[in-house]
Amino acid sequence: MRNNNLLENNKVKESDFLSLLRTAKKPELEALAKLLMPYIADLELRQPRIWGDKKRVHLERATIHINDLLINTRSGHVTIEEDCFFGHRCMLLTGTHDYNKKGLERLKAVPDEGRDILIRKGVWLGSGVTVLGGVVIGENSVVAAGSLVTKNVPENCIVAGRPAEIIKEIDFSNSKSLESVSLDAERIVKKTESIVSKYGYDNAKRYLSNAIKFPNLTGFKAKKFFDNSGLKNFNLKNGSTVLVLGSKPGSKIFSDVDIVFGANASLSYYGSEIDKDVKKIAVWGALGTEVFEDVINSGVDEIFCLGNEPKVFENKHGVINREKGEVRYNVLSFFERRELVQEVTGSDSPFFSNLFFDLDYSKKLNLIKSSLIFLKKPIDSLSGVYDWPLPLRPSAGIFSLIIAIARFGASSNYVISGIGADDRYLYPDLKGGVKNKTSKSHRDRIEFYGLDSHVEADLEILRFLSKKINISTTDKSLSEASGVLFLSV
Repeated sequence: MRNNNLLENNKVKESDFLSLLRTAKKPELEALAKLLMPYIADLELRQPRIWGDKKRVHLERATIHINDLLINTRSGHVTIEEDCFFGHRCMLLTGTHDYNKKGLERLKAVPDEGRDILIRKGVWLGSGVTVLGGVVIGENSVVAAGSLVTKNVPENCIVAGRPAEIIKEIDFSNSKSLESVSLDAERIVKKTESIVSKYGYDNAKRYLSNAIKFPNLTGFKAKKFFDNSGLKNFNLKNGSTVLVLGSKPGSKIFSDVDIVFGANASLSYYGSEIDKDVKKIAVWGALGTEVFEDVINSGVDEIFCLGNEPKVFENKHGVINREKGEVRYNVLSFFERRELVQEVTGSDSPFFSNLFFDLDYSKKLNLIKSSLIFLKKPIDSLSGVYDWPLPLRPSAGIFSLIIAIARFGASSNYVISGIGADDRYLYPDLKGGVKNKTSKSHRDRIEFYGLDSHVEADLEILRFLSKKINISTTDKSLSEASGVLFLSV
């Protein structure tokens, strides 16, 4: 009886909600749709769809999420083996119709079997790939984005086109190069440990910086970049205060400032604590469109985006039109971000702080090996990523500080609030609660490297910059870990 009452109560609540929706005006419904759309879009990108008998889909051996894959089992079984992964909007279609028939006869003339699809171990299907029934794709093969696969694909090859044809065979003999990377990593770690014991941390850091070095390619200059931004005509008096804002929950925010640089959605979380007339600059890590909407709606004057993965922006510099007015944006590429960091700090990623030298040998080896593997990636594959191991590259919060210093230099005072050396994946939500965005992959990464994300780079950058620039923080954990002056609020 108790369960029946609960059910009835739920029905009443649902009815009340639907009744309320029917009374809503068009602008209210549009506002609700705008609020829900990012969550619906994100869910849709991760939700596979099956047309036909679900028992014909065999994912027992699959080890990677299949995204928004569409699987049609009308005319056969579909089997996906280990380590296969798929871009967005891929389709595996066993179903077909008898084209020798007409009209409704053709519609109904669908075979029940004989058109199985088998995706062997290690296959990669790019976005928008369609695989028709009766096809086997061999182990470790790659199907280029947008291709139509109509016949079997051999193992260890790349196919492309409509219909797809073999364009390249994959030579896995370069596995020897991975063995070489492992040997290089072991040599570097042992050499580093020797230098630390004989000459100290600073000499070891210089050795690591030279051993793992990425070429500069763009000739990026901060002045030229800012000349195309809205900050070109915004100047500060000597001794002005710049707030660099992060999203750590429960943070004390220093509010007596002249301009704010806020990382990701920090201005949504803490914007009410800052004078509405203060200029607000958002530094967005391209984390996802739902965060972007939070950024836009927080009343920012301008956005600096660290990459353009969600393809939100059309140009390198431009304007987004919103009901509240125009918002200027500026996009920094992978190489430009690196070179801006180097221009401001005098050094380049990856950054190693003193914490690195206290790690177990295996953790050091993992960090160095991952760095060397990234270093060997083809240049043309790095346009939209920043894949130094996460502990060794700066967070969006510290990158906000770098952008602020690049524009306003050493004549201003910089106060950091909402960025700590701990709890780096806890965020306040807009209702006053706390969200934990530490996924299993993040936990696994911390276990693998022995360090939290960005912590190495953030601490080392602060240690270096605070020697020549007036930087303080309202977060005690960050002050204790980096040596930056603690500012009580």
